[in-house]
Amino acid sequence: MAAVWPGLIRVRGSKGSTKGRVQPRPACYSCGDVDPTITDASVVLGFIPPWPIADGGLSVSAELAAKAMEGSASRLSISRQEVARRNSDPRSPAG
Repeated sequence: MAAVWPGLIRVRGSKGSTKGRVQPRPACYSCGDVDPTITDASVVLGFIPPWPIADGGLSVSAELAAKAMEGSASRLSISRQEVARRNSDPRSPAG
């Protein structure tokens, strides 16, 4: 999951519990999670297309992925696309 610290966006590891689960689920999967993940960033940037995957058993929502980026974007006064870019770029100081 992504987290905002002063001027930075960092991706948290998945070792901690998230709502009683070990692994956070991307918001784009419509599973109820709202915290942004690398998968959500990939959807916002267009690397993962917003259509059913896994033989139709899982839908990808570009709207939910973008909404997950909104909190970080507003706290940092940058666009959702910039939040996604910073989350997905390992060379970025925020990634």
